[in-house]
Amino acid sequence: MYIRLKSHLSYTTVVSVYAPTNPVSSTSEAQKPAEDFYNQLQSVLASTPPTDMVIVLGDFNTRVGTDTDTRHTVLGPHGVGNVNGNGQRLLDFCATNSLLISNTWFWHKSYSVLGTEMVIIPTLVT
Repeated sequence: MYIRLKSHLSYTTVVSVYAPTNPVSSTSEAQKPAEDFYNQLQSVLASTPPTDMVIVLGDFNTRVGTDTDTRHTVLGPHGVGNVNGNGQRLLDFCATNSLLISNTWFWHKSYSVLGTEMVIIPTLVT
C-alpha cells in the first residue's frame, strides 16, 4: 500500500509493507513468497516518479546484522545480530535501489529492535 503526498517543495511517496517471515527451508517453493514480495515492491518503486522522496516503512521480518564494512552505504553502525535470509534480501534490495536502512543509523534500546526496518531513499534538494 502506498500514498503520494504533496509538500511545499516536492512530492513524497510513502510505502507501507509487511514482508513474509524468513522461510525455514531454502527450497524455491519456500522462497517464492519473499521473491514475490520484493518483485512487487520493486514494481512500486519503479512506478514512482524519480523526483519523489520515497519512504518505505513497515515490518520486513529481518535481521540485517552489523557488517558496515561491506554495506556502509546501506547499513548504519547500529545493526543488530547476525544477518538472516530476509535480511540479506533487504540489504541487496536497498543496495540495488540506493536505499538505506535508517533505523540502523540510530542507537535503540535492545527491546525495541525486533526486526522492523524503515528504509528511505536519500535525495538531494537542488
